Amino acid sequence: MRVRSKRMPVVFALSAISGLALYAPAHCAPANDQLLSKVSMWPAIMLRQQRDHRVGLQVEPFGTDKSVHVYTSLSDFQAPYSFSLGWFVIVQGRNGEACLDEFGERIPMPGGKPERSEFSRAELLEVKGFDNVGAGNLKEALGHFEAAVKHFPQNAKMRNNLGACLAAGGQLGQAQKELDQAIKLKPDYALAYANRAWLFLALEQPKLALPDLEKALAMQGDLKPAVLGAVRTYLYFGNTEQACVLGERAFIKWPDDVQSCLLAGDAYLAAGDLRTARTRYQKALVFGPNNPRVLLKLASIAERLGDLDDAIRRARSAAEISPDNAEAHLALGKYLEMNRNPRAAEIQYNRALEVNPSAAVRQAVYGPLLRVLIKTSKADEADKLSKRWLNEHPQSAECRYNRAWVTSQLPGPENKTEAIDEYRKALALNPDLVQAHYNLGILLANQGKNSEAARELRSFIEKSPNDPDSQSARDMLAKLGH
Repeated sequence: MRVRSKRMPVVFALSAISGLALYAPAHCAPANDQLLSKVSMWPAIMLRQQRDHRVGLQVEPFGTDKSVHVYTSLSDFQAPYSFSLGWFVIVQGRNGEACLDEFGERIPMPGGKPERSEFSRAELLEVKGFDNVGAGNLKEALGHFEAAVKHFPQNAKMRNNLGACLAAGGQLGQAQKELDQAIKLKPDYALAYANRAWLFLALEQPKLALPDLEKALAMQGDLKPAVLGAVRTYLYFGNTEQACVLGERAFIKWPDDVQSCLLAGDAYLAAGDLRTARTRYQKALVFGPNNPRVLLKLASIAERLGDLDDAIRRARSAAEISPDNAEAHLALGKYLEMNRNPRAAEIQYNRALEVNPSAAVRQAVYGPLLRVLIKTSKADEADKLSKRWLNEHPQSAECRYNRAWVTSQLPGPENKTEAIDEYRKALALNPDLVQAHYNLGILLANQGKNSEAARELRSFIEKSPNDPDSQSARDMLAKLGH
């Protein structure tokens, strides 16, 4: 069953994030261009960029010197946490130019050995961790980053990389401690601020992300992870206009980045421009063909544009590519149910519950699963499931709503009485469950409690005048003589 509730957008002014007001893709000064070009052509850097298109180069100061910060971002993740390889300069030596990092070292080629036997053990672990991130081996990367921090605990880069890796693995509390320490050790570390901002966004605490985004963008106005974090924050607060402007700028500047394509699509989707959103998601699919998030975004667009077959196809692909992705099974179940295939939908909903989903996804599954159980004449199973779910979550308004709906479908006056009681408890916990007013009004009318029924139906019409059931509510009021 579908619970309708409204979330009022909170709009903040552009000046609320000074960095956003300053941001605009800009051309580097000639000296910066030359430094950037030389670093990007250095074999150890160039090969890493060729192997991992997510590797980015950013001209920024390190101490008193201009340097090129080489980093990579998990652009295909929900949050694009970022990892530093180092800050590089070009120096002139006896044998020509050399590209050195902040320790004055030549970074070895991927999988290669350092030129000097005195090469720092901590730095070598850090390089191995960075290369494992590029290869998608986050578990191995985490081990290298942890060891690097043990060797060199006072290094901000190593703390940042460990924090980003922990955050990518869902260890958000420990990740924040590492990022806090990275920022303490290097207060001008823009990437660490961006990482911490994304961590706060993952925790659904965008107000805490704002100061970090301000600082990151004030230091580096075109730092990709920070710009994308700003787009996500605008979306969270409902400022779709600014999200579209900034999201499109990011898409133009970084058209081959999955995250910039996704966020631009999200911004257009929030603005109601489904077709432009679809083009951005399709571009994301080019660079992330096996990314279930992208597939599910396109499935959602297809469903909203009326192409249910395409929605099912894309959701099925997402579920096959990522069989432990509960959201993919939930989406596929939803589209199968819409396609009048409740038994197939039931299989997907149950699969979503089997793969250890998040609490939010788990709760989102129960309503649809109860609905298809009723549709497929499995009322006893629906009864047991709704009762168990309510016992586990007695303070959940949605669980009480679902229990009320199930019992209203069961025979016998005692079940109708329980349904009325549960609807009232659901409304007491969450007055915004407007559909409960309608359902409750119908039940009360069927019991001959006309005055109470009329009160609930009027509440429903008042709170949701454009709801498809509003006309039915008005018709029922007329029959009741109210």
